[in-house]
Amino acid sequence: MKRQIVAHRGFTRLYPENTRASVAAALKLGAKFVEIDVQLSADHVPVVYHDAFLKRVSGLKGDLRKLPWSKLKGLPASEPARLGKKFKNERISSLAQLARRFAGVKGARGARLFVELKEESLKPFGRLEMLSAVHAALGALRPRCILISFDADVLLLARALTNYPLGYVVRRFSDLRSPLMRRLKPEFVFSGTRMLPQRGSLKVKGAKHCVYEVPDPAQGRALLKRGADLIETFALDAYLGGK
Repeated sequence: MKRQIVAHRGFTRLYPENTRASVAAALKLGAKFVEIDVQLSADHVPVVYHDAFLKRVSGLKGDLRKLPWSKLKGLPASEPARLGKKFKNERISSLAQLARRFAGVKGARGARLFVELKEESLKPFGRLEMLSAVHAALGALRPRCILISFDADVLLLARALTNYPLGYVVRRFSDLRSPLMRRLKPEFVFSGTRMLPQRGSLKVKGAKHCVYEVPDPAQGRALLKRGADLIETFALDAYLGGK
C-alpha cells in the first residue's frame, strides 16, 4: 500500500501545506507521490500555493496573483489559524525552489511530483503562459513530474507541446467516460470520494485512478480493492507511520 499513497500538498496534517517543509517531510516519511498546487505571481513566477488569496495560508489580506515574486517570497506560508506560530518562519515557495528541495531529499530518488495547474491563475494569465512558466521552473525535475488540472484545455495543450504525463481532475464521476477523456488520454485521473458510486469497479481503462481525500486507511484499502490505483491524503502518517 505504501507505493499507492499520494501526499496531498505534502505532509499536510503536521506541516503547513504546499511548503518545502511539508514536501520534504512527506518524502522523508516514505511517500512515493507528492501533490502540490501552483499559482502565478503578478510577474508570472510559478508559486506553490493552493488559494488565490493569502488569508488562509498566510494570514494576510490580498490576492497572490496581483503581487510580484519579490513581495511574495518574504511572506509567511504558516497556516496560522490551523497551526498557530509553530511554523512562523516558513515562507511562500516558488516552484523552482520546491523542485530543487524535492530533488535534494535523500532516499527519495524514485518519488514523483504531481503539479496541479490552478484554474484561478490559468484564466487571468493564459494557459500557454502558465504552462511555459511551470515548465521552466521545474528544471531538472521534469522527468519526475506529472501535470494535473481540472482544466482539460491546458492538459490538451500540454499533450501537444510537452512530454509530461498528464492527470485529469474530474468534477463528476461520469466525466471518466466522456468523449473528452478519450481525446485527452491522460495517464492519471483524479476523483473525490464524494463523487464515487457506492458500488462497482473504480478501474479506469488506460489510466491510473487516484481518489482524494481519504484520511482513513481502512477506507483507502477498500477503495484499492474496488480498483483505485492511488489514494491521496492529508493524513500521511495514518498510512505510512510517523509521529
